[in-house]
Amino acid sequence: MKTRTTRTDDRDGGKVARKRAAPQATTRRSLYDYTHDRLLPMESGSVASGFRVRRGFSLVYDGEGRGLPAAVVRQAVETTNTWLVQHAAAKFQLARSGKWESSLDVHGKKAVGNFIGRAFCDNVQDITWHMADGLRNTPVDSGCPDLIPARYSGGDHEWTRFQKGGVEVKATCGALRPGPKPGYGESRLAHLAGITWSAHHPFSKRVLGLVWDYASGIPQVVGAFYAGDLRASDFGDCKPDLSSRRGNSTNAAPIKSSGKAKFQWVCVYDNDGYIECFRRMLPACGL
Repeated sequence: MKTRTTRTDDRDGGKVARKRAAPQATTRRSLYDYTHDRLLPMESGSVASGFRVRRGFSLVYDGEGRGLPAAVVRQAVETTNTWLVQHAAAKFQLARSGKWESSLDVHGKKAVGNFIGRAFCDNVQDITWHMADGLRNTPVDSGCPDLIPARYSGGDHEWTRFQKGGVEVKATCGALRPGPKPGYGESRLAHLAGITWSAHHPFSKRVLGLVWDYASGIPQVVGAFYAGDLRASDFGDCKPDLSSRRGNSTNAAPIKSSGKAKFQWVCVYDNDGYIECFRRMLPACGL
């Protein structure tokens, strides 16, 4: 048992108030749970909710027909968006105290996309942990795919190229067309030239592609699309990463047009601008 102590600073009065919480069991908790404890909510133009979900659609993730319902994807997206809003709020507060200069984007768009993907996976794991066909994070950093069937939690599996099902999760904010670019934290919707995802390995058969954009300066997921039958020919060139000591890491392999044509919409932010954009850039998604 652990006792958690919370600390609140009163910067104006120079006083510190301490509050001792009731003892809690030392169970595993998600990033989202920790966020509720430590970060403050923030009023913003987030798109944490208000999604259109594809009814009856399931993300089949293995050869036996097991699947992840689209409603679970929507719940994980909305939870991730709420978490991002709260995380950004904390970063702004730190900036006002002089410890930070910017919000979540201090690491750049690529790192933000990776961060969103990881948070989404963590939320899927928390939502489905009690389900017979639930998914969990791969147990190693270099594991592929990102989410694997929870029933394979142990054993001497080859996690870097897991062959018994699962879903690779990738996030993108899209490619910008030539010309004026959006400013820091501004929506990229009106400047997009295309949407695509990249995988670290061309053998990623099942990919869930997330699309994110800025809302009031905060990254938010605005769409989720799934392809469950990708082939190596659907990926561009993937050269080995010579800096890898074990030789199992690779550079990003972009998904080509043949692969993009296999993505189906799962859930999208219910906004005419985004829906029209997805229909134009992913015409085969069924939206």
